[in-house]
Amino acid sequence: PRVAAELRALTSRIVLAHIDCDLGSSCSHALLLVLDAGACDPLFLLFDDWFWHPEEIPVSFNAFMRGVGPGGEAEELSVTLYTRYLRVSGVRRAA
Repeated sequence: PRVAAELRALTSRIVLAHIDCDLGSSCSHALLLVLDAGACDPLFLLFDDWFWHPEEIPVSFNAFMRGVGPGGEAEELSVTLYTRYLRVSGVRRAA
């Protein structure tokens, strides 16, 4: 029980979202749902189809980052031909 409580305390505020969208509108909606769920730092985002339509997902994510505010930063953790995994900081704190 002690280990479970310690692990829960260390990880209960981690937000990991796997965004499997290939359209900007779907991606924007998914990102808003993540924020509405009470996203907090750090926020880990895994994009499945980042470059499938280059004019869609990157544009949607850039709009999301503008909404996060001036302190928002995105760090690339991993990039492949179609995927991008990011750690985002500076998002609003969960209530």
